[in-house]
Amino acid sequence: MNGWGAFFLVLPALYAVLMVRLRRSWQQLPILPKQESQLPIHTADVPLFSVLVAARNEGLMLPLLLHDITQQSLPGTQFEVIVVDDNSTDNTAAVVEGAAQHSSFVLRLIRLQDQPGAPTGKKAALQAALNVARAPWVVCTDADCRVGPDWLGSYAALIQTDASVKFVSGPVLLTGDNSLLSNLMGLEFAGLVGVGAATIGQGQPTMCNGANLAYRREAFAAVQGFSGNEHVASGDDEFLLHKLHAAFPGSIRFLKTPRAIVRTAAPPTLRTLLAQRVRWASKWRHYQQKAPSAWLC
Repeated sequence: MNGWGAFFLVLPALYAVLMVRLRRSWQQLPILPKQESQLPIHTADVPLFSVLVAARNEGLMLPLLLHDITQQSLPGTQFEVIVVDDNSTDNTAAVVEGAAQHSSFVLRLIRLQDQPGAPTGKKAALQAALNVARAPWVVCTDADCRVGPDWLGSYAALIQTDASVKFVSGPVLLTGDNSLLSNLMGLEFAGLVGVGAATIGQGQPTMCNGANLAYRREAFAAVQGFSGNEHVASGDDEFLLHKLHAAFPGSIRFLKTPRAIVRTAAPPTLRTLLAQRVRWASKWRHYQQKAPSAWLC
């Protein structure tokens, strides 16, 4: 048997070992008990969470997200929402201004074009929101997402029972029609979320999703936030994950509970999906760490 033959025999075995280890790590992740969402929550004068939402031309979807946030089981005094309008050409800003007039929580609008230098892009939008955020914890989602009523309460329950946590990755679910393409995209995406969760459980975090994550604002500042990768269009989530893991080993958690799921629409076409994956892949060469060899150990 030549070298290539041996390679193609060994590769499936290595893949199988990897999948078994990842599945075991997923199963060993602690599940947030339902009753823990009823624990006493932050009662200081400042809110517990600053929810950051970067939005560009999301005038149709943003009202749905804001409605979901009004339904949170966590009291409105415990969080604020900061929406950053990233040079939209639709009514995104007007949607936020209208909602803020009767909101049960503090809702603020930042126009990115009004910031010094008129920056653009998601990292710039998040940084602009962070500059005015008041809460010790930041929670990020996207303007086209939907969240359940216990979304923020689940984060509150986790961080109040684990003082060492600095960064929390949450579950994200793709939604769509019942077509074969949509179902395949959903399975592939669920696999990515599962791998990210399992590697967090192994203490070797690799990936997360910016549509559902949280981190301590002081930890973000300690690692200089997005500094060093501002030039990369994607990666506001995973670059920060890797930085915080390097600076604070053992401080990364995955929020394993269905109550924390954030739902987002699947890409409408195969071309859109491929363009998204190319954009995601473009950041990999900038990672400071390789995929951990501990997966196979």
